[in-house]
Amino acid sequence: MKLTNEETRIKIAETLGWTECCADPDGWLWGVDPAQAGNECGGWCTVPNYPESLDACAGFEAHAYRTEPSGWLARYEDELRERCSTLQYPHYNPICATPRQRCLAYLKTKGLLP
Repeated sequence: MKLTNEETRIKIAETLGWTECCADPDGWLWGVDPAQAGNECGGWCTVPNYPESLDACAGFEAHAYRTEPSGWLARYEDELRERCSTLQYPHYNPICATPRQRCLAYLKTKGLLP
C-alpha cells in the first residue's frame, strides 16, 4: 500500500487529534488542530508536511514518546531500522531515516499500515 503525501499527512494528523482534514482548491491541506483550538481561526491550521520535514516529524515523535505505552518506542525504532537497512548497510542507524521513512514507520507502529 503506497500512500500519497497528502494521505500520509492526514493519517498522522488524525493520530494527533486533528479533525476535518481536507484540501482546498489551491492544494493547501487544512485541518482543525486541537492544540490551536483557541486561535482566531477556530483551530484551523495547515497540516504539517510530515513526509518532507524532519521538524514536522519531531512533533509527532515527541507526542508519541509522551503518550504511547511502554515498548512503543522500541517497536518504532525497530521499524525505522528495517526501513533504513540495505544489503550494503544491514544495521543502518535509524537516526538517518528520511522524513517519509519516519512517517511510514510511525503509521506502521501505530497499526495503521499493513
